[in-house]
Order: sequence, then C-alpha cells, then structure tokens
Amino acid sequence: MTQPGSARPKRPWYLHLAWVPAGAFLEFAVALVFSSWLHWPRRFFLIPYVGLGVALSYAFFRWNRLSIRRLLRHSWRMGLVGALVAGLAAVGVVIRQPASALAVGWRLPVDVLWSGTAYAAVDAVTLSVIPVLAVWQAFSAVGWVSKPAGRLAARAAGFAASLAVAAVYHAGFAQYRGPQVMGAVVGNAIFTASYVLTGSPLSPVLSHIAMHVAVVLRNPGTAIQLPPHY
Repeated sequence: MTQPGSARPKRPWYLHLAWVPAGAFLEFAVALVFSSWLHWPRRFFLIPYVGLGVALSYAFFRWNRLSIRRLLRHSWRMGLVGALVAGLAAVGVVIRQPASALAVGWRLPVDVLWSGTAYAAVDAVTLSVIPVLAVWQAFSAVGWVSKPAGRLAARAAGFAASLAVAAVYHAGFAQYRGPQVMGAVVGNAIFTASYVLTGSPLSPVLSHIAMHVAVVLRNPGTAIQLPPHY
C-alpha cells in the first residue's frame, strides 16, 4: 500500500497517530449518546453519525493534504477485485441470518441510499480507511516506509489500529456490550484487510456498501450488521 501523490509528512509522527484515538472517541460518543442514551431510531441516529463522520473525514484528508481523487484512482482495479471478494463474504453472512420485515413504498429506496449507502460509506472511511492512513502517515513521518520491512510494519499496525477503532465504536451501542463486540470487529477486519492488501479505498467502501444494502433488502430489523437495534 502506498500514498499516491503525498510527500513525506512534515508534521510530527504523533500528530498523525492522534487521529486514531480522536476518531475512535468521536465514533464511540455518537453511538453512546444517540443510541444507548437517547435511543434514536436508525434513520435519525444516522443524521449526527453521517454528519460528524463526513466532517471528520474532510478534516483528516485536508489536514494531511491528501488528494481523494488520487487515492481513489490508485490501484483501482485491485480495489474492485478486493471489493468483490470482501463484499461476497460479507453478504454471505447477511443472507444466512433470518429475514425480517422490509420498508415499504418510498421508504425502501430511501433506506437503500441512507442506511445502505451513506451509513456504509462513513463506516468504511472512519473505521477502515482513516486508521490505516493515519498509521501510514505516522510511519512515513519517521521515514520507516522507505524499506519493505517498514511498509509491512505500517500495514500491520494500521490493521490493528482499525480493529481497535471498530471495537471502541461498537462498544458505544448497548447491543454490542460484552463478547458481542468481537463479531463486529471480525466483520470490520474483512473490509480493512481488503484495503491493506489492495491499497485501494474502493475495496472497503464498496464492500461495506454491499453488506449494508443486503441488510436493508433482507433483514434490516434483526441483522447485527446494521445497528442500532432496540
């Protein structure tokens, strides 16, 4: 995995790394306040979640002076392959769960766009892309990605950071308190692994969208992949 179009970061490594706990805290706070405490229905919960997630993503890419267009174009063919593989794996888990009632009328396409696409895209960027990129930028700031061993260590550390962020975020939902959180972490690991292996953010974003849309069209009321549930 590389950073297309980005020079060696000029800021200290720890400032790049600080994005990982900052993002985890924001994600956890949104889940805790609007789901566990206020019990907002999913459609309304997504208003602060998507809004703050987009703001976090914009701030991260702008602060790091990363071109989103170049990131999306980088290794995009491998990204599509990774999205297909990870997406099929995730959708396979969804369809093996019991079906539940779907939205009717105009609410169904709205749910596909809102709970399926927007929700999943923010999930993928904040839980997979940003942690991996933040760690890569931190390793790059100290010159460790100039050698194969350093690049491998950066990938491994970025993968671990993504799992930590996913665990903290999902712990904000009451339904994931205790051992249940490990299921969410393992699921997110599939998407992050596809990003680390392909180097393309298209892989986690598109595969995450595929999973969420599958839930919306099959079991939105029960599938664990689409919190919150009450």
